[in-house]
Amino acid sequence: MRNPDEYPILLSRSLAEQLTGIDVRELDKLRKNGIIRCYTTLGGQHRFHKSSLLQYIETKSTKSFQNEQHRLPQG
Repeated sequence: MRNPDEYPILLSRSLAEQLTGIDVRELDKLRKNGIIRCYTTLGGQHRFHKSSLLQYIETKSTKSFQNEQHRLPQG
């Protein structure tokens, strides 16, 4: 992931992909399912909230870390 401070508050699909590394098709699925907050312009384009993207990544990485902890042998 790139430095979030270099990006605006609302991101186009391509900028959201650059920031997160998440494919634009996956971003659209997340948007349609209400997982990531999005603003729709009058022209019908979507702008992703940077804070929502970062929160999603944080949650996803935390869950991955917790899953890895459960897989490690205890001893």
